[in-house]
Amino acid sequence: MRLISLIAVFAVSLGLPANPAFSSERDATAKERQRVVQHLSRIGYTQISDVDVVRGRFEVDARSPKGREVDVILDMRSLRILAVNAS
Repeated sequence: MRLISLIAVFAVSLGLPANPAFSSERDATAKERQRVVQHLSRIGYTQISDVDVVRGRFEVDARSPKGREVDVILDMRSLRILAVNAS
């Protein structure tokens, strides 16, 4: 238990979260962004922007094939669309 406390104190002193759950949101890397943009473009999405990784999924702002502004949630591995929500 003391070791865990020491690790937590060390992580906080470095400005790092002691628990990875606190860092569940980040910008996609350039490689991830390219992969997502290529996939969504192929299936008709346009104006693809703001590709984030949230809780292990991609969250993307885009314009749907029908021209609506939407938030698209994709599986990170398969790029399967999990949800499309109106912005």
